[in-house]
Amino acid sequence: MWIPRSWEELDTAVAARTPEDDALDFKEVRHGSPPDLRDADKDIAAMAIRGGVILYGMREANSVADGITPFPLDKHRETLEMKARAAIWPSVTAEVFAIPDPSTAGSGVLVVHVPASGQAPHMVARRYPARMGTVTDYLSEREVEALYRQRAAVASDPGEDDLWRQFEVGGPEPSRGIGRLRLVIAPLSGAPHPAAPWMQAPLNTAAHAASEKVTDFAFVGDVGGLTHWLPWSIGRWRTGLDGLPDSSAGPPYLMAAFRDPGTLSMQSLIYLQISQQGPFIAWERHFAEHALFGLMLAGSLFRDVRGAPLLRCGLRLDGLDESISWIRSGGGVHTTNLPAIPSGSFESTGLFSTHELADDPRDALRELMGMFWASFLPSDEDVLSGIPWMRK
Repeated sequence: MWIPRSWEELDTAVAARTPEDDALDFKEVRHGSPPDLRDADKDIAAMAIRGGVILYGMREANSVADGITPFPLDKHRETLEMKARAAIWPSVTAEVFAIPDPSTAGSGVLVVHVPASGQAPHMVARRYPARMGTVTDYLSEREVEALYRQRAAVASDPGEDDLWRQFEVGGPEPSRGIGRLRLVIAPLSGAPHPAAPWMQAPLNTAAHAASEKVTDFAFVGDVGGLTHWLPWSIGRWRTGLDGLPDSSAGPPYLMAAFRDPGTLSMQSLIYLQISQQGPFIAWERHFAEHALFGLMLAGSLFRDVRGAPLLRCGLRLDGLDESISWIRSGGGVHTTNLPAIPSGSFESTGLFSTHELADDPRDALRELMGMFWASFLPSDEDVLSGIPWMRK
């Protein structure tokens, strides 16, 4: 999700003709006039379903950024914050801040960052607004029902066991020198994809969308093996690479599965570094690459499912016994007396918006795997900083 913090970013957005979408709304303010905030409560409530940004002081033409229209800031920030608290039920927590105009003191642009809300839907004047493409409309009764189920799921916290019961991928167990990553991702509300039961095309499209951000996918020069889904059984689809790891060089075992009405599972087996004599394998970053791909795949798939703005994600690592950190070895340079990592397994869960996962899941993965990395790496080491495959 793009959240501008400087005037230079606004200029860049205009130069690039950045388009509006369901997570970005431009509001022009006419020269010398205050912003029209009459519908601000409706716009904020609509954006809270999936999360997004509203820019007051940005002109659009044909739904793309066309110019900056700064205005006297005065007390409009407080007005927006009040509307988010008092005119919307349940109230919405929105971050409202100004980007000052460097050429005119007291003028600027107001940014309203609305995180995805676990309390959606949010009512304004007895109706439930929703951002739909580049416009604000209202939810249907069925969509309201789906979001109420999501709200109940957030409150009930079904626990990790309930989430992992939905995991679909089988295959070999990890063994000495081979570790395993598993991901399971599901909408809180169990909302079906609008293409169900004909999911092959949306799954392929989501996998291609994720793979477009890959420049050097671990061990796999061509991710085509991950971007073509085939029916497995009624309501189930699979994709992946067929190669299984053994003593010879080759691709890792990597499979993903989808089960209607909305659970995505992924499993990856990768060689570990278990000897101080080599070979030196960047397994921490390879697992991170695979996990980022899986998170982006889920975000891209569920992004257009109006009843699935929030995704519950589970991550498990196992089979890591005796493994040595490639990062701590300096890429195989300093290997003397390196201890094995302290635990052979790890698991965590998190709740993230579909936009966050589709646009840039790195912060989500830091939340999921941060405690694991911290158990054997220095506090200032960022595993993801060494992954060059995220395209700008």
